[in-house]
Amino acid sequence: MARGPVDIGGLHLGIHYVALAALLALVGFNVLNLGVLAKTLMVQRYRGLRSRLVGLVTRRFSLEGGLVVGGGLMLAGLAIDAAILARWLANPGQPMPSTVHLAFVATTAVVLGLNLVFSSFLLKMMLDQREA
Repeated sequence: MARGPVDIGGLHLGIHYVALAALLALVGFNVLNLGVLAKTLMVQRYRGLRSRLVGLVTRRFSLEGGLVVGGGLMLAGLAIDAAILARWLANPGQPMPSTVHLAFVATTAVVLGLNLVFSSFLLKMMLDQREA
């Protein structure tokens, strides 16, 4: 839907669905992210507590991986926003309805990337504290 509205079986999926998808992506990521952080903190605080999720995160997570993926999302979103800005500057005062959907997608990518970068630092600090 980044290219514009889509009609599926008589249902028009326009900008409101893009906004809803952005909201659900951001809320979903943050709920899962906070769950991982909370579980990691609980396992750290209560040494007898075991968690398969924390074990998986401990084995698979790397700060560098989180920074690369988060930074990549941020850069992709910023590049798309920069292209939209360049188009706007090239055509001042002209309406640009064809870029609205794409702007939602780009902004969502920037916010998700930023969340991933900062939560990666926090998770790394928590995991390092756990090992100490």
